[in-house]
Amino acid sequence: DDSPPDMVTFSKKMQTAGIYFKEDFRPDMGYRFFNTWMGDPTRLLQAEAIIDVVARDSLLDNVRVTGHYLHDGLHALAAKHPAQMAAVRGTGTLLAFDCPTPA
Repeated sequence: DDSPPDMVTFSKKMQTAGIYFKEDFRPDMGYRFFNTWMGDPTRLLQAEAIIDVVARDSLLDNVRVTGHYLHDGLHALAAKHPAQMAAVRGTGTLLAFDCPTPA
């Protein structure tokens, strides 16, 4: 199934975060997302340090291993509870699954 996910969140590993979702999930009232401002030179130094740690500590390898474990676990749950979970998909730790209702 190539349909987009209902909702996606991401967080501050590279000093940014956010959320996006289908129109059905938009709040009825006003809402605001707060984010870290990336406009000063210090943020560049921080980003370089983060990239160095990712490489030094083999964090991408860790994500592959952890993501595979999580993916397998979600598939097992979906097989055990097909009425509640379906279409497990994704890569690394960025995974998704479908639920029968939007709420």
